[in-house]
Amino acid sequence: ERWLLKRSATRVLAISSAVRSHLIASGIPETRITLLPNGINLEKFREEPGRGAFRKEHGLWPYCFLVVMVGQLVPWKRHDLFLRMATSLVTSVPDVRFVIAGDDAYGDHPACLQSLQSMARQSGIGERVIFPGHLADIRPLLRDADCMVHPADREPFGRAIVEAMAMGKPVVAVNAGGPADIIRHDKDGFLVPVGDVEAMAQAVTSLRQDPALAARIGVAARQRALAFDVRQTARSLADLYDSLLGSVTTGPG
Repeated sequence: ERWLLKRSATRVLAISSAVRSHLIASGIPETRITLLPNGINLEKFREEPGRGAFRKEHGLWPYCFLVVMVGQLVPWKRHDLFLRMATSLVTSVPDVRFVIAGDDAYGDHPACLQSLQSMARQSGIGERVIFPGHLADIRPLLRDADCMVHPADREPFGRAIVEAMAMGKPVVAVNAGGPADIIRHDKDGFLVPVGDVEAMAQAVTSLRQDPALAARIGVAARQRALAFDVRQTARSLADLYDSLLGSVTTGPG
């Protein structure tokens, strides 16, 4: 941010409204900021046949209700809230199982995985939670998931959310940061107050108890994901470059 202010960049791209607000608060003039969400290659995340491979690989009952979280193992992703929600959820959804996918990609939090595993055991849900680590291809997990929960309250965008929605999966996320731009509450997903573990659990329970609701949200989620097609992002970025280049005054020759 200091570099951007010093260099006086002509435009600064913000991937969400939350990032835009943060940049403005940091002193970057609003007129220099363009909102341009991340783009997703939706061709990779279509709903396809083949459900069951992830469950089979990890010994999961084919008909259990599978709730997943995808993200780096860093504290600000709030895996602790996911596990607290999971602990609350087992009462209302007895057949529920959980997956926390991701690792500490940059080695900044080497104790995070062990801490989360310990928290799961101490909460009495250790046997219900799978930690598969980094998945080079997230699609088998998303294909087998019944819903995704994303509890991070400082998420700049939320690429995994769009990927899950593109595969027709309902997502429960915090009403803050990037997810608040992506999800339209009760239409193509659910937004809950920051840190509200019970609201997360209630939203997941409603999806389990009402298959018609889950199906409706899933269809709407797939449609909503189209707004983040990388081809549209590329066109918007090209248009921005064209407008900037067109405004440059050049000298003779």
